Amino acid sequence: MKTLIKILAITQCVVMSAQVSPVHHGELTANGSLYFKAEPVNNFLPEKSGNLYYYVHLQGVKKEADLKSERVPLNLSVVLDRSGSMSGDKLKYTKEALKYIVNQLDSRDLLSVVLYESGVEVFLEPQHLEDKSTLLNKIDKIETAGGTNLEGGIRKGYELVNKVKRINEKEMINRVLLLSDGMANVGISDPNELSKITRDFFEKDHISISTFGVGVDYNENLMAKIALQGGGLYYFISSPEKLPEIFKEELKGLSNVVAKNTILKIKFPEELTYERTYSFNSNLKNNTLEISFNDLFAEEQKSILICFKTKGKLDAPVTIDCNVAYMNANNEPMTEVADVRTSVIKPAADEKEYNSGYNRAASEGYALAISQELYDGAVDLANAEHFKEAKTKVEEARGILDTHFKNVGEHIFLRDLDKKLSEYALLIDDMKNMDRETFQYNIKFQRRSSFYRKCRAKF
Repeated sequence: MKTLIKILAITQCVVMSAQVSPVHHGELTANGSLYFKAEPVNNFLPEKSGNLYYYVHLQGVKKEADLKSERVPLNLSVVLDRSGSMSGDKLKYTKEALKYIVNQLDSRDLLSVVLYESGVEVFLEPQHLEDKSTLLNKIDKIETAGGTNLEGGIRKGYELVNKVKRINEKEMINRVLLLSDGMANVGISDPNELSKITRDFFEKDHISISTFGVGVDYNENLMAKIALQGGGLYYFISSPEKLPEIFKEELKGLSNVVAKNTILKIKFPEELTYERTYSFNSNLKNNTLEISFNDLFAEEQKSILICFKTKGKLDAPVTIDCNVAYMNANNEPMTEVADVRTSVIKPAADEKEYNSGYNRAASEGYALAISQELYDGAVDLANAEHFKEAKTKVEEARGILDTHFKNVGEHIFLRDLDKKLSEYALLIDDMKNMDRETFQYNIKFQRRSSFYRKCRAKF
């Protein structure tokens, strides 16, 4: 309750400044392909020791239609689960998914395919697809067998993507696509340990992984963690008719990359201590926080909220520098881009001045991060059948948004989140009497929606 009161107190103080631009995404980086904004939630320091929130927002430029033919080639490895738990419709869906991918790639792209059960098999070595019909017929003959060596499968997928990276001089979009029900039971099976593997490949080798959960009983906790830590996206294949839409979204994104090897570095002073980064991975090196995004797509947004804590009452201004560096994939050849935003945060003369110092965009990012975390907590509680506590979390999240709307103003993305929270509160009541399959479907749907709001904001 104390935490809620503190959060509400922060949000209640937010007021819109006349000097704040209504444009959320910031300015275009010099000679770049990303809009870039970095600012504190409040331009003034807290009166006593307390939290200082800092917000960064990135957005890819719109990809011009005439650049489509010059897109960056794809280097994909599809890792397909053919273990015993994938029998029936699950394997049918994944084979159709793989065939859809094959039909969408062209002569610029390279594809490899890994099959796994208890063992791991390279079904297709990395290659350009010259004879698609033979490959499609071969895919039809894939059958289920054995246990689920998910660890071995994804490691082999990364190995094949890396193999192409080492010998290919061209810039490519490097990604692993995992199709599975996530029922790992051979090798490493712990979600935290498996997601650590994907995070290491993402940060060290700049290879992302997207996951595709199959069937209503798939392990959404595992599949979401692997994708989040691995810098990719997370999808839910509930029925075969969803396949074209799902893979169209994934491949469209991959075909519209505007920035590669994107890295943020936030340098903060000794007067502050780092507390946490919401929703995204970060690495702390002395007084510099590093966040890697690898590839950003056209019009894709990344909204990052960071919490620092002041070391007691500060009487002098503090400075935070946020640097962004990436390769502009809109240029041919690609060009290096670097830009910086500097924020000077000063002591306030009094409470009135402090309350006048809130930045609208950063306040919107704060409202999203805090309310979404409460929403996630509600889904976890509902999954554990703690329905009363889940509804309390939903009410707390709506309280954050309601206060924001009153003191800052409306935003369609945040208003849509509030609507979803309202609908979820009603759904929680219904979940008490749902059959197991419908219950699981709703949990998976909520978690997938949450993943998108955190990783692909729509400000």
